[in-house]
Amino acid sequence: MGIVYAAEQVEPRRRVALKILLPRWVENSGVRERFRREAQAMAGLEHEAILPVYAVGETDGLPWFTMKLATGGSLAQRGPEFACQWAKVAELVARLADALGHAHERGVLHRDEHLPALLRRMSDEPPRPLGDFTPAPPRDLRAICEKAMAREPEHRYATARGLADDLGRFLRGELVHAREGGPTALVARWCRRHPAVASLLALVFVLTTALAVGSTVAAMTIRRAEQVAVAARDRAEASLRQSRLAEAEGLRRARQPRFRQQALERVLSAGAPGESAEMRVDRRSEAIAALALPAMHPWPLPVAPLGCTLAAMAQGHGFIAWHVTRGDG
Repeated sequence: MGIVYAAEQVEPRRRVALKILLPRWVENSGVRERFRREAQAMAGLEHEAILPVYAVGETDGLPWFTMKLATGGSLAQRGPEFACQWAKVAELVARLADALGHAHERGVLHRDEHLPALLRRMSDEPPRPLGDFTPAPPRDLRAICEKAMAREPEHRYATARGLADDLGRFLRGELVHAREGGPTALVARWCRRHPAVASLLALVFVLTTALAVGSTVAAMTIRRAEQVAVAARDRAEASLRQSRLAEAEGLRRARQPRFRQQALERVLSAGAPGESAEMRVDRRSEAIAALALPAMHPWPLPVAPLGCTLAAMAQGHGFIAWHVTRGDG
């Protein structure tokens, strides 16, 4: 619907490519709108392999836009420099495919786009195998070309970006996805050729997987049981230490003879390595409380003569006095 001219831009002064709508489409509003959308869409593309749009306008009712002028010649003119230079061919087509992928991802499609170096038009007859050419391209590159030119759409690359990515793998020396359908297809093809061995390997794989899963589950169960047992032991030991601390408190409150020594022994036995800060404070407080009370010990009274008075300190800080009037022994 348009035609491209080499033109001279006045301001700034430079050579540009000028694309204008063919005069016969000027009165067709649908074609004019499509031409305008094409110019806007191309102006939004930013890629090293896509010529940038400089300006968009309309003169005397004829829409146009200008782009950077390509001066490097056509591929047909530069063909000899790419002859048998497979890495250069792959790099060039990868750039073109990446540019197409960039445009497609942004909703820009062009009916004239093609990859002339590797992609050939489909005909009723299958294309000549690339392996028949002398010298033949590398095997991985042939696989990429054959996938790109596959007659069935489902066997081709889904996107131009996919073609560019596979060419990038070829250039980096990596395994290409087009090579005999990729690793998955290679395995499937080998299994069909060796069904007995494939079945045996599948059985070994299933058994190994089952053993690995069973071992993992068993190990997890044992570990969980150990964790439960350790937690139960820790709870029992903590309960025992709390009971010893409670015994110390009971002895202190009862204040029986020798209560201080017995209470302190209980406080000491209630301790353990790594005890909580709260337990450490409780034991310290109980020990201080036991030490703060006076100690009382039983002591035999001496034999006193008749008519004397004896006095003693009783439990609870009371004072008891006896007056000896007779000697009963």
